[in-house]
Amino acid sequence: MDNLSSPGQGSPQMAPKGSRSKADKQITKRAVSIQKRIFIVFAVLVALLLVLALTASKPTTYVLRAKSNVPALTALTKDQIELVAIDSSSVEEGSLSNTDKAKLVEIFTSTVLNKKNKFELFKNQQLHDSFLATSIADDEQLISIPAKSGDAVVGKIIAGDRVDIWAGLSSGGAINLVATNIEVYAVSLTQEQLDSVSNALVSNPSGKVNTLLPNSPLPGSYVLKVKTIDLPRYLAISNGTSGGGRVFLTLRSPDALDTPSINPIDAHAVLCGARTDNICARK
Repeated sequence: MDNLSSPGQGSPQMAPKGSRSKADKQITKRAVSIQKRIFIVFAVLVALLLVLALTASKPTTYVLRAKSNVPALTALTKDQIELVAIDSSSVEEGSLSNTDKAKLVEIFTSTVLNKKNKFELFKNQQLHDSFLATSIADDEQLISIPAKSGDAVVGKIIAGDRVDIWAGLSSGGAINLVATNIEVYAVSLTQEQLDSVSNALVSNPSGKVNTLLPNSPLPGSYVLKVKTIDLPRYLAISNGTSGGGRVFLTLRSPDALDTPSINPIDAHAVLCGARTDNICARK
């Protein structure tokens, strides 16, 4: 029987051993290169996700804050107040803030611009609505009276507080209640500090008030919002105590009862009352 297969046909051709090894190496290199690229792309994606996560965890809020120290009762403008973006976790409770920059600009224009601050603002201090002085009614006026820190709750009285006012004409003399439940409109420096700043500006007209004010001023002048009809009482007390008398401010709670009126009283009356023996005899 004849063989149907031609000589040399139908037998598999074997590749040389060296060329096969080279092909395997090229395939391996390609596979490693692809893996590296995949790893790099994955790493970049992870990094982007981390950045997005960190950004999302620290949302930005816009606040209004003082550019520098601002004296009390200054008409606030863009020269004193700036709008800045800060981390939302750093926003103070009650501060004028918004996540929308344009809306905060509107708030500044309608609520803050040209309004006066009750007390001194310090550099980078966030602005609160409660820092702004209230309006003055047609039958009210502002008046400042001096009171030493030791006679005004050691300087703890601030704008917005309500106080009772007591006064005595001379050291050791009788005192009496002048007024009760009066709103403190603003708190400022002692008269001596004000005079010092004024004298410095006279000698150097180009100087700036902010640079002349002490860093931690002692309060000593209290601006009160009073009824116009009562104004002569406060002026008389301020004038009468300038020769050695004293003014005392006592801090009231928001729900304090009315302070009863009393007759003028001195230390002798407090200690002795109605006693008339030798110890309590007035000299």
